[in-house]
Amino acid sequence: MSDFLIEVKSIRPFKAKSGPTSLKAFADIVFNKQLVVCGMKVLLSKKGELFVGWPSKTTNDKENPYRDIVYATDKDVRVAVSELILEAYENNIVNKSDDDEDV
Repeated sequence: MSDFLIEVKSIRPFKAKSGPTSLKAFADIVFNKQLVVCGMKVLLSKKGELFVGWPSKTTNDKENPYRDIVYATDKDVRVAVSELILEAYENNIVNKSDDDEDV
């Protein structure tokens, strides 16, 4: 897998209309400069921990209202992608917000 380049293309903040929200940001990711996955999500768990959600769609199933439409079948890839997106979120969203407050 050393020849496979995983590059975070962009990350943008999600603006909540009102009140607290678990959705903090969206991210698009480019794999090997050939495949783009849009709609990755940075989410805040009920325990206050950030995690990455893969693109999904809603279903009519009340027990499983969401279905992933893109996901990594390999745990190492899933962890690597999550770490890269969370790092980009911290560097581009959180740290920039902190810098803006100092101005």
